[in-house]
Amino acid sequence: MIASWFTTIVCATALAAAAADEATPLAQREEAALAAAARGVAPSVVGVETLGGLERGEGELTSAGRATGLILTPDGYIVTSLFQFTGETSGVLVSLPDGTRVPAKLVARDFRCRLALLKVHVDERLPTPVLAPMAQVRVGQWAVAVGRALEAQEANLSVGIVSGLNRIWGTAIQTDAKISPHNYGGPLVDVRGRVIGVLAPLSQDKQNAETDTQWYDAGIGFAVPIDQVMALLPRWQQGTDLKMGLVGVAQKQGDLFADPPVLASVRPNSPAAKAGLKANDRIVGVDKLPIDRQIDFTRELNRRYAGDTVHVTIRRGSETLERDMTLVDHLLPYARPFVGVLLARGEESEPGVTVRYVYEESPAAKTGIMAGDRLLRFGEQAIEGRAELAAIVAASSAGNKVKIEFTRSGAAQSVELTLAAEPDAVPASLPALPELPAPVAGAQPAVGQLPLRSATVDNEGLLYVPEDFDHRAGYGLLVWLHGDEGFDADSLLARWRELCQQHRFVLLAPMAKSKKRWASEDLDMLKGALDLALADYQLDPLRVAVHGQQSGGAIGSLLTFARREQVRGLAVIQSPIFGQVPDNDPEYRLWFFVASPASTQLDKLIKRVRELKYPLVSRPLEAKAAYLNDAQLGELLRWFDSLDRI
Repeated sequence: MIASWFTTIVCATALAAAAADEATPLAQREEAALAAAARGVAPSVVGVETLGGLERGEGELTSAGRATGLILTPDGYIVTSLFQFTGETSGVLVSLPDGTRVPAKLVARDFRCRLALLKVHVDERLPTPVLAPMAQVRVGQWAVAVGRALEAQEANLSVGIVSGLNRIWGTAIQTDAKISPHNYGGPLVDVRGRVIGVLAPLSQDKQNAETDTQWYDAGIGFAVPIDQVMALLPRWQQGTDLKMGLVGVAQKQGDLFADPPVLASVRPNSPAAKAGLKANDRIVGVDKLPIDRQIDFTRELNRRYAGDTVHVTIRRGSETLERDMTLVDHLLPYARPFVGVLLARGEESEPGVTVRYVYEESPAAKTGIMAGDRLLRFGEQAIEGRAELAAIVAASSAGNKVKIEFTRSGAAQSVELTLAAEPDAVPASLPALPELPAPVAGAQPAVGQLPLRSATVDNEGLLYVPEDFDHRAGYGLLVWLHGDEGFDADSLLARWRELCQQHRFVLLAPMAKSKKRWASEDLDMLKGALDLALADYQLDPLRVAVHGQQSGGAIGSLLTFARREQVRGLAVIQSPIFGQVPDNDPEYRLWFFVASPASTQLDKLIKRVRELKYPLVSRPLEAKAAYLNDAQLGELLRWFDSLDRI
């Protein structure tokens, strides 16, 4: 119950200790100190009501939401939680400690700190709190969360300790004091009643309305340090909304707390690209501060806002370069550039990659590149292999002209082509795969129908590995997630066994815990099963796809978005794409295949995916159809076979 969140809260720990031993001087002193701390800050803590539209009840305006605020200046600037302002509001009322209700104006919103600034006009100067410098805040000290949302005359308290510093990428104090949405915007104070931070609905993950309250009353709460709040106040007072600044880079995977920040990719048309940063650049400084670890770089960027200019020092080979980047609040959707080839898979003994197939009307086809050509250089960079070429191309942009050097029948050639945007189209046919390499005696892993493995496995299911499996041939992985009719191993293998052998992929087919519909609690099992299959069989990382029907499509969407670094394709049948579709990322390619009966909801979803510049194949399906017909299944297999297109 929402109302229960606002019931006066007194620290369970302190009360329990006091109740157990009220006679001890220590317990009495603790209780007295906490009460004094609350009395000290209470005059500057206010209630905040947001009013929705023209709603009225019994002749009076009704509140669409209630939160807490903290007076920052005697002339009426008040900080509160952004949580109250995620939707449309027709007005804001502030309840002062004496019970007076006054209208307030929303001055500015801070989408990074999840706070908002209000302004009230009153005749008298308002009381402001005593502030504690961040340098004096220590892990383990008392922390008192103070709110005033439903009862103007009495503040509510929750007591805990400061349980962490520099959280949320270095921008927040963590406390175990229980915090409800009604306390957001209120102060976190020390045992002397000095404000150390402002409670905010922060999350370690991307900030949005879905994550605003995920930690409420969970013993993990966050506050923006008061030093930071006061430093931001002049910018808020200018009335401009502040948004997180983006630069458009991804770091190479590694230990966040140990490895140096080396760029894996630079997004085309981003601030970083415009400043001249490139993949493999090593960041060594931000605004003259030395940067040694990945976490240092992430923290420094996370402190900045759109519009801020950041000076970075980078090391590129033996050079040290200085660059300025002006951050933006959003990045243009990324469209993956396209050469128009499929490449031969498997181990290569020499530099370069061999073209297996050329897409009709593609840039490669227009310049005469043919199947069998061996590509050696892309622009200024030597081609080491399929994955390396994919990364090089991803760092380019559609429309860029690039020189490609290659050999044909041993003769060196070169062409200049203009990269296109990655198309939706699936080839009408593909050439047969080459013969498998000669088997290596004693090197064959377990093949055939195998039991499901997962780090948390107590679900049933199977793993099918073709009997002629050889990791040198570049086998892909298809994760098949059954529909609401359940799981039948015999029927499943009757359909997929021969296809696995023909198209060279391993089939991972877990069963939902309920044996029918998938539920969110199955997701950890799926992650574990995916990890083990990839680790056990050295599968082709460019051809890993998740394919689900009905609720299997929904859980498959969640698995795909949770494992962007592993999954390259998502195919859903009679199912929506469930969850928030992430931004298209140069480092993590992804291609969609959707087959469902037409609906307005599906149309909106497809539109959204395409706005993000993902390639997507959409095929109508009769409502009564249980699955794809033979022609549609053939297209799905070619889609899967061409996930590694470049």
